[in-house]
Amino acid sequence: RAKWSRYWLVDPLDGTREFIAKNGEFTVNMALISEGRPILGVVFAPALDLLYAAAEGAGAWREQFNERKPIAVRAWPEQPMLMLSRAHPEPDAASRLHRLAPYDTTAVGSSLKYCRIAEGSADAYPKFSRIHYWDTAAAQCVLEQAGGVALALSDFMPLRYPPDSDLRTPEFIAVGDPQRDWRSLLVA
Repeated sequence: RAKWSRYWLVDPLDGTREFIAKNGEFTVNMALISEGRPILGVVFAPALDLLYAAAEGAGAWREQFNERKPIAVRAWPEQPMLMLSRAHPEPDAASRLHRLAPYDTTAVGSSLKYCRIAEGSADAYPKFSRIHYWDTAAAQCVLEQAGGVALALSDFMPLRYPPDSDLRTPEFIAVGDPQRDWRSLLVA
């Protein structure tokens, strides 16, 4: 796989703990990666009959109960909503996010965190630990096509998915408003 320029990433069950808890916040994720970038993404939450999808150049959309509508991120509000992981809490998140205050938080499972940002109902999802490519790539495509970005905290460049790595992301923040100076807001 180290030489693949195009490949599929599939996660048949993102949010195992949510699936076991029967809270509906688990997804099936599929992404097509080309030259290290997600160019097609599908996130399906079967228990919610909710689908998010995007393709490079075609935008992003949400489908629920056979109703399809385009989605887009929102501008950074005075009091943003930050998405946190329900199954994997980040104990030091508050200390690392103090410059974004005041903000509200909500815990959500699986890649739905990205999708909430993409549809404009939330503003950021910080992840201060490494997770697997298949947990983020499909939802990153949806977010990017809706106008947002997922930035590696190591260099504040968009997350990439080279096939010759250990298949884990660096620490990152997914945001709806890419115009803010995220480096100054998150680096002490």
